[in-house]
Amino acid sequence: MPAQPISFPRRPACQRGAERRQRSRRPRWHWLGMLPGLLLAAEIDARNACAGELDGLSMTADASEVLRDARVMIGGLPMCTLAYTTETGLDALMARYRQDWQAHPGVLQATDSNGDGRDDTVWQASDTFSRRLAVRPDGTGHAVMISLMPLDTAEPPAPRPYLPLPAGFEIEFQSRNAAGASVHARTALGPAPAARALTRTLEAAGWRGSDVDGPGIAGRRRIRLHRDGEAIRVELLRRSGQTLVLAQRVTPGGTP
Repeated sequence: MPAQPISFPRRPACQRGAERRQRSRRPRWHWLGMLPGLLLAAEIDARNACAGELDGLSMTADASEVLRDARVMIGGLPMCTLAYTTETGLDALMARYRQDWQAHPGVLQATDSNGDGRDDTVWQASDTFSRRLAVRPDGTGHAVMISLMPLDTAEPPAPRPYLPLPAGFEIEFQSRNAAGASVHARTALGPAPAARALTRTLEAAGWRGSDVDGPGIAGRRRIRLHRDGEAIRVELLRRSGQTLVLAQRVTPGGTP
């Protein structure tokens, strides 16, 4: 299970647009590290609004792609990510994306993340879109992470989740990882009815062998299911009047 659950209090629907604009002006990149070991692209259906630009992102000629994900959700907001490794030098990588992004609105800002006097991070934000490039040493070359986030105030359509969820379960975070995928959601249901609803939904999708832990700790449930070599491990926690659903889908090969 994920080590650090993410908890988000419920927001009235009428406040979402204003809050999205306010939150979009704050950096959201502290959680992103280089992602070695991540695997290749997700399906192309039900993707985030940044998917078109993600598809068009250029890489160096010697790039080895490790991740291209158009279905990331962070705090209920959509994001797209590209990660690859390359032997190309830092200065050439920084110059490449500065030149590419000059065609977009928004001021480019560069920072030095490790204090060595060389910029290794670039980000750009306008009223409607944010882009971030981070370059880090990786062996004799570099690991490159590019993150894209739409910032318009319209309520974005949710991407297809990495595991089936019952009606009324709201995704707050999802992303593929080295094991398969992580999904964090929330629901107004208590942990016990939420566990039953989730189990029914997963069993309807072909998952079997459900193993629901007893209450143990008050306000907490665990579920484990499997299908065709895959496994799903779920922890449900009651927080601030909501049930947090923290799920890890473990997939052979890492691609759900």
